[in-house]
Amino acid sequence: MSRLAAIVLLVLSAFAWRAVAEDAAAPGPHGGSWLEVPDNPARFEVVTDEKLKRATVYAFEKDGTTPLPLKDAPELKLLGAESPLPGKALALKDGTSSEFEFEAPDPKTDAAEPAPPAPSWLHVGTDVGHLEMTYLEKKGRVFIRVFDKDGKAPLPLKDAPRLNLDTMEGAVQLVGKAVGLKDGAASQFEFEGGDLKAGPPALSSRFAVRVGAKQYQVDLVDRNHGHSHGPPK
Repeated sequence: MSRLAAIVLLVLSAFAWRAVAEDAAAPGPHGGSWLEVPDNPARFEVVTDEKLKRATVYAFEKDGTTPLPLKDAPELKLLGAESPLPGKALALKDGTSSEFEFEAPDPKTDAAEPAPPAPSWLHVGTDVGHLEMTYLEKKGRVFIRVFDKDGKAPLPLKDAPRLNLDTMEGAVQLVGKAVGLKDGAASQFEFEGGDLKAGPPALSSRFAVRVGAKQYQVDLVDRNHGHSHGPPK
């Protein structure tokens, strides 16, 4: 974890899911509260949503207006928790993000979540990689992991994949939230929104995945290899 990420962990740990006590300073660009880090050229704006039990942290330069890109996701240590919560990088591009989302665990929802069905395995290009997709019914989300062409080693991406949903109301694009961003890349992403709470994405939907300089369109039903429920043999 980078020094900046460590500082965010240290400062946020005392506040859990409550906004920082307001001071005379004006609210941040997103209406949140500022975290001042002494002797550090950075400012962090914290926006909390008590209803969703979420906090979004925005990293800025000292001027409070210029985004500060980070290559490692900050972590949030809740009081009484054994381990910190990882930040999900929003709008990951070129290996960096200045926006991170934290979500408090919900014992009731998590306990009610049934075992997810066997994930779907999809091909990314020809001998480029594989994408494992799981639909989490209770949370109304899609979770993916990206693997190499052998389907064994994680394939880190520097840009967040897109999920282009085909809905009754028309096309909707969702940007993946990077889970476990480290050294400017992640191989796990989560998608939320659209009509995913109503059910899994339509089979006519597709992912847009950038590997290196090339972008690949990944159909939910692989036209060349079919629809499988396991890694390649």
